[in-house]
Amino acid sequence: MQTCRFSYLHRTTLQPITALGVERSWEDLKQEFNYRGSAYSGATCYKTISKQGPDLFAVVNNRMVLYYENEQWHCYKTATDIQIGAMDMSNVNSNHVGIQAQN
Repeated sequence: MQTCRFSYLHRTTLQPITALGVERSWEDLKQEFNYRGSAYSGATCYKTISKQGPDLFAVVNNRMVLYYENEQWHCYKTATDIQIGAMDMSNVNSNHVGIQAQN
């Protein structure tokens, strides 16, 4: 399963947050969260499965992370440590889910 994990600073508390998401199509996410609007050109979308983070996010060129708010895409200015890979499903029932990075 394709995943993405990244860290950022919360915009009001400035606390560090790490979000983990699984790849989903923009059309599926749009329907699930009742969003309108278009996908971000060239981006891969992810549904957040971690306890913290946005409902969904998108990544462009493995370098830029975006969130969707008020029917518009916005860039995370503090996004760091972007890791895209495959989820290790053998750890699903444990407290730690590993991601194997793609080369």
